[in-house]
Amino acid sequence: MGEWMVQSAEWKDWLEGRARCFWLYGIPGAGKTALISHLINETQKHCDTSLPSHACVYYYCYFAHNQAETKPLLRWLIDQLCRKARSIPAEVKGLYEYGGEPSLASFLEALMRVLERFEVVYMVVDAIGESKLREDLLEVLQIVTTDPHYKKLRLLASSRDHVDIRNTMTKVSTSISMDNPHVQADIKKYVHPTILK
Repeated sequence: MGEWMVQSAEWKDWLEGRARCFWLYGIPGAGKTALISHLINETQKHCDTSLPSHACVYYYCYFAHNQAETKPLLRWLIDQLCRKARSIPAEVKGLYEYGGEPSLASFLEALMRVLERFEVVYMVVDAIGESKLREDLLEVLQIVTTDPHYKKLRLLASSRDHVDIRNTMTKVSTSISMDNPHVQADIKKYVHPTILK
């Protein structure tokens, strides 16, 4: 499943850096998370065959968290990249030593410094619509996909087609709807053999 996406020009543009942001959207149950999981595997394979300076990190927003996902996402992203780089920039140490809740600006500064350790970072964020108070999350996603300081970062995001998400993501991304003939063909490929068993 999902080979139609891996073969698409849009996917290749994102993987090879001609596009910084890719947004998949669709109704609940359209297969976004299943496709995202497949694309994470494909991206990790790509990183494994590339230089060690390429990294893939991913984050799943989950409605049961019942929280704004912006700071947890940035915290997770920075943590994973520090582990992959086996290096902790001074700005990240500063966040730890601060002891309070860092500001979004502090997280973004730390992310900028961690990105210096890599040539390319692929960041995958599933179900961005599940975040509470999405305004900050959408602002951060817009910053990391448009600001030259984050040019090493390539974002793949998925969500339902909510108006606020659409308004942000269509400005900064290549957008693909899950309501397309390729998805229907994938479903048939999966269902047909199952029914014949």
